[in-house]
Amino acid sequence: MRQGKESGGKLTGRSLCVMIAALALCAFCVIRLANLQIVMGADYREQSMRRIMRTMPVAAPRGEILDRYGRAFVKNRMGYSVMLDRVTLPREEQNDLILRLLDTLEETGITSTDSLPVTEAPYAYISGSEDAEKKVKSFLKAKNFNENTTAVEAMSRLMDKYGLNGYSERDARRLAGIRYDMENAGFSMTNPFTVASDVDMTTVTTLRERYDSYPGVTIEIEPVREYASGTTAAHLLGYVGKMSSTEVEEYLEKGYQMSDLVGKDGIEKTMESYLRGVSGEKVIEQNSLGKVTSTTYSVDPQPGNNVMLTIDKKLQETAERSLAETIRTISENGKRRDPSGRSKNGWDADSGACVVLKADTGEVLVSASYPSYNPATINRDYNELAADPAKPFINRAIAGAYEPGSTFKMATALAGLEEGVITVKTTIYDKGVYTYYKGYQPKCWVYDDYGYTHKEVDVVKALKVSCNYFFYETGRLLGIDKLNVWCKQLGMGQKTGIELIGESAGKLAGPEEREKSGGTWYAGDTLQAAIGQSDNLLTPLQLANYVATIANGGTRRQPTLLKSVRSYLYDEELFANETKVLNTIDIDPEYYDAIMAGMQAVTEDGTASNVFRNYPITVGGKTGTASVSKGSPTGVFVAVVPLEDPEIVVAIVVEHGTHGNYVAKVARDIFDAYFADRDLGSAGVVQENALIP
Repeated sequence: MRQGKESGGKLTGRSLCVMIAALALCAFCVIRLANLQIVMGADYREQSMRRIMRTMPVAAPRGEILDRYGRAFVKNRMGYSVMLDRVTLPREEQNDLILRLLDTLEETGITSTDSLPVTEAPYAYISGSEDAEKKVKSFLKAKNFNENTTAVEAMSRLMDKYGLNGYSERDARRLAGIRYDMENAGFSMTNPFTVASDVDMTTVTTLRERYDSYPGVTIEIEPVREYASGTTAAHLLGYVGKMSSTEVEEYLEKGYQMSDLVGKDGIEKTMESYLRGVSGEKVIEQNSLGKVTSTTYSVDPQPGNNVMLTIDKKLQETAERSLAETIRTISENGKRRDPSGRSKNGWDADSGACVVLKADTGEVLVSASYPSYNPATINRDYNELAADPAKPFINRAIAGAYEPGSTFKMATALAGLEEGVITVKTTIYDKGVYTYYKGYQPKCWVYDDYGYTHKEVDVVKALKVSCNYFFYETGRLLGIDKLNVWCKQLGMGQKTGIELIGESAGKLAGPEEREKSGGTWYAGDTLQAAIGQSDNLLTPLQLANYVATIANGGTRRQPTLLKSVRSYLYDEELFANETKVLNTIDIDPEYYDAIMAGMQAVTEDGTASNVFRNYPITVGGKTGTASVSKGSPTGVFVAVVPLEDPEIVVAIVVEHGTHGNYVAKVARDIFDAYFADRDLGSAGVVQENALIP
């Protein structure tokens, strides 16, 4: 029995040894597999990817953007892009390699750009515009940083995350920006990252000569967006860029590739669905060293469609040039000291806008905003532009809201006539000081400036000489509620619906608007509202559309920039736009004639006659001067031409432009260009030292 037990014990010992050995082997296998698949998985995957075929996206050209006559605003050409390939980029050395690449690009004149909303040291968030603030908020949200996180704290966290400690402040910021964009762009084995687009041959040659120093750096030929006229119509056209962290999910759901560029503003953004192309695919085969041995295009890219605008490119260029020159002239003249040594009004003129509409269709022929920017270089110039106090990103034609001043008086005249509180024969004696209210007694501008009055005034003369007294009385007789009924029908205080983002609704003065700001509306406020002051704020586009509504006899249309959409080869029209009627006003012909006569008198013998006297085409116009809380008054001018059969309407606003007739020259330059192919005879000469309201 004892022997059997001993024999049985030996058997049990062998089994135990076998089990221990088996367990040890299993443990070794598990550890080895974990090391291969988890610890070293990424490295082995990279090695395998170097020896296999990969499918990569092929960028598709976006559609072109053209003017109403087919002249190109935005087109495409092929250019060289410097890219990082995740497969062949050494992960342990990527920061040093990227830094060397950035240095080489700078040697060839290319400054790296990124979307990280942090300045160079001393680190601070970019600021100076609403767009900059949005970028900062988006950044903090994307990185899960508290809204109170400072720029210095944010940079510290990014440096820890990307392994940037030990680099200089400048280099750390450059690397953080690139790494941040790489992360947002979904940089991966099948999604390379573009470091620089549209580089020149000098850069291409330099990088190719140093090929061995840049593993993971490739040069690809891709379609490049070309803005044919530099800064012309920049606010209308917008620009393209990489998807932001907040846009990625939306675009990927629509079938975009992470590498696709998307519209960021203007027509590039609002017409994205038409302009975008559909990326193709190519299959790349590589050897064990990661060198490409063959490339096969498996899916051809599909180009985007072409968008034709209602804009007249030549007229747009004329308007922008004249607007810029006029603003500079006003500023330079204002800086000439008067005898007392003080600067004159207008010294601070620095910005403005101009809109031209077809009176009968609502098509926008011109939409100019100054100052502007270059869409082709906006990514490089972004931080500098965002800090510019003149705020060049703002499209003042649709987003700038200004007191219209006396250009509002046609609306008051129309309301007064239609409501019957005045007739075309009604005369009011201008006493200089309006004394109806004991507690508020405003003056007519001519009495305030020169000490005399306009005496007997009817509606035509009131428009001609811009008599405040006449419109004070008309406004009081109307009351603010009736006045605003007509103003709303003319589109004031509401968005026009133009095909752009960022449009302002403006404001329509009255009790409702005053209550929003916590104030109280008084009866005397109606007097100022009737002459375009008080809380009234209109965009240049609203101004033009309101005047067009009157000029065409009472039909208010939705202004439009879109004429049609055509296929990439222009062989098929995919969409033809039709203007939309928003409402109609049945303007009495007698009232219409009176308002047009008043506007004609403004240009022939009134407040804008120094610009339009003896002009070969009949022009109806109205000057406006709007006081502002700080600085020189705003100069406003609106016009209709030709008056007997209105074709186009112009609205011009210059911030701190001083007087309406100071800016009227822009309208004359536009008319000269618009009628250039017609026999006009000799144009009139600008008369100096005219009486200005």
